[in-house]
Amino acid sequence: MAVSGFLLHKYAPLALPQVLNDMPQDYLKLLSQFMGEHNSAVEKHIKDFCVFAEKFNVEHLDVVLRLLVQSLDGESGKWFKTLIDNSVTTWEET
Repeated sequence: MAVSGFLLHKYAPLALPQVLNDMPQDYLKLLSQFMGEHNSAVEKHIKDFCVFAEKFNVEHLDVVLRLLVQSLDGESGKWFKTLIDNSVTTWEET
């Protein structure tokens, strides 16, 4: 799938490739949300997210990063939107 203007805006802090890999089917039903209200919950969310990605056999970095972004809600989602466009290029930068 080619990157549309909508996706570029939605994921602006991510440096996405020109062609995106498909997202897993029905992922929204199982993807846990992180609100960013408690610092101690960050590590748990990352662990839960990694289990989720493994369960769905997610192999492509663009899919991992887009799924992680979709798991951010509340204050964590607001924080993500403040990052500079194309500033996140690796898992380690998330």
